[in-house]
Formats: sequence, structure tokens, C-alpha cells
Amino acid sequence: MNVIALARAELVMLARNRVAVVTGILVPVAAGGYLITNPPPTDVPSGVVGGITSLMLVLLAGMTLASTATTTLVARRQQHLLERWQIAGTRATSVLAGTLAPVCLLAASGAAILFAATGYAFDTIPARPELLVLAVALSVSLGSVVAVAAAAFTRSVGTAEITLLPVLAALIGGGIWTSLTPLADISWRMRATGGGALTELVRLGWDGPADAGGFTAALSASAPSLAVLVGLVAVSLVVAVRNFRWNPRA
Repeated sequence: MNVIALARAELVMLARNRVAVVTGILVPVAAGGYLITNPPPTDVPSGVVGGITSLMLVLLAGMTLASTATTTLVARRQQHLLERWQIAGTRATSVLAGTLAPVCLLAASGAAILFAATGYAFDTIPARPELLVLAVALSVSLGSVVAVAAAAFTRSVGTAEITLLPVLAALIGGGIWTSLTPLADISWRMRATGGGALTELVRLGWDGPADAGGFTAALSASAPSLAVLVGLVAVSLVVAVRNFRWNPRA
């Protein structure tokens, strides 16, 4: 089975997952609709929009992507599907890519909906949209790799949330912590949570760096968060490769 066929089959099964559909599409649409139909005051302080959108992305990366992807991988392993696909000659990377592609698309679509609705409601556009694209790409990468790593230590679908609890606490807690901190005061401890680095990157993308320079200045300002996120993806990938199990008996 190739990646496209596997992803198509997973997309059909994902559409039947009411929790994933609600958190990935219906919640962003409802939140965006509320913002559009109930416009915020025009004198919103600078940085509020970046803080709101950053928390939205952190929640999508954790609650929608990482949680749903971990549950999906554990369920497919318990059903012996991962093992069968490998025996059938499908490469390991293709199996994982096809299994995770629909939920990654779901999270990215939810982020796009929320970003567009927030910008329309607050009548503003991102200062550095390329940083927002990087933030979404890295959040999808981090959430999916964390899911593979978490699935390695999860015995059943029912315990997936327990395995992910420390990661979700770090992501969401770090995101809230960083969203309430001025950009100039964000520390490495905040970034190390993952959620803090994503939050800083989104805030820089929406509001721009303090010195209001061009792309080079924006890239320089976002370099610490980019380095942390790439590092977290790399560490999670190493853990996933060393520990992932393809069948329940392994």
C-alpha cells in the first residue's frame, strides 16, 4: 500500500472520529465565527493578537495533532495493521507518513482558519507571514514526531492521554506563560517548553520584531525559538526511532 492510498484510508477513518473533527475543524470555525460576528474593541493593545493566535496554534498542536495522532498509532498497532503493512512491503516511513498525513492536514487547516478569522476580526495582517508559515510547519512536525515517540510508550488507546500529559502540560503551560510575557523578556526556560518557542515565533510573525527590520532582522529575532523547536523535533525523532513498536507484542 502506498502513502496516498494509506492516507486516503486514514482520512476516511479520521472523518468518523468526532473528537478529532470537533477539535480540529468545528472549534476553529466556531471560534473564528464568534470573533467575526463579535468584533473586539478597536483600541486593542499591541501584542494581543499575536498572543491569541499563538495560544490557538499551541492548542491545535497539542490537543488536536499530538493527541489524535498518538491515539491513531496505538489503535492501528493494536489492530495489527502497522505490522501487516510492513509485512506487505510498505516502508516504515511510508506507513507513518500515510497514517499521520490526515491529522497533520487537519491541524494545519485549523490553524489557517483561526489565523484568517483573527486577522479579519482584528482588522490586521501579520507583519512577517513567513514566520507564521514556519510556526505552523514546525508545530505540525513537533506534534507528529511527539505522537510517534509517545505511542512507543503507550500500551492502549485509553492510556494515550496519560502518556501525553507531561508534554501537553509543557506545551500549553509554556504557551500561556510566554503569551503573558513581553517579547524582550522571554527566556530560554520558556522556549524549552516547546509551547513557549511556538508562542514567541507566532508573536514575532504577527507583530514583528521590536526593531522593525526586514526579513533578516525577523529571522535573527526568531532564531532562538527556531533552534529550540528544531532541537525538540530532533530529540523526539531519536526517541521515536529507538523505541517505536510495530506490534502489540514487541
